[in-house]
Amino acid sequence: MEAMMARVSNGDNARRGWKIIGAITALQTIGHNFNEWCTAEAIRGIERIEEEGLFRDMGFATFVDFLNSDDCFIGKNAYYTRKELLNKEGVHLYDVLNGLDISMSKRKQLGKGTLELDEDGTTLIITDTEERVSVNDRERLLELLTITVDSNREKNAKIEKGEADIRRLKEKLFDAETESSPRSAIPDLDKAHMVASGALAALADEVSRLDARSCQQYLDGPLNLLVIQYQRVQDELGRILGILPEEDDL
Repeated sequence: MEAMMARVSNGDNARRGWKIIGAITALQTIGHNFNEWCTAEAIRGIERIEEEGLFRDMGFATFVDFLNSDDCFIGKNAYYTRKELLNKEGVHLYDVLNGLDISMSKRKQLGKGTLELDEDGTTLIITDTEERVSVNDRERLLELLTITVDSNREKNAKIEKGEADIRRLKEKLFDAETESSPRSAIPDLDKAHMVASGALAALADEVSRLDARSCQQYLDGPLNLLVIQYQRVQDELGRILGILPEEDDL
């Protein structure tokens, strides 16, 4: 009896799996190209076959075997690429960009939240610059995305350069520490300097994203705190080198 119930259950699961494939196949008759009919719904359908293990009841030993079979409309690499984009972009934005035939490579270079869809679903927003473009203006969108990708690439290059500079500075400080005496102060200075440098690099990256109004507010307020702390460092160095008098002598 249990074996019979298992066969019935397996048969039901197999039918569910093939029903999902049938629904996706029907989309191919509507869309004009792969991007157009490879919708969020289609990707989620394949995801269900994976998560519920339906591929086994459909006659496949592994999910990858199913993806690479002639029965599945999408291969392994394409599936996981699109699934990642869907999770990053969300259902509505994913389908809009598919409909505009925006390439996967271009979309992969955008950070999460870089591109948003307004509540009406008629306008795309580049969040870094607050540029707005109609979902029907593919040419303008491609232009803005290219500018955004290039800008992000430049920022990442600056961050990588800053990190490389910090690593070189750390090596120099370490060499100085091993050659100098006394040795106790250098590690603490090294650590404090690394923390401060890393924080300033991150701060510079965030400042680069500000609009003019926010930038002015930052200049008028929080930046002054950094200036004060920087002045303290200068004062301490000055006292140690004898450039400034000790506090007791003031």
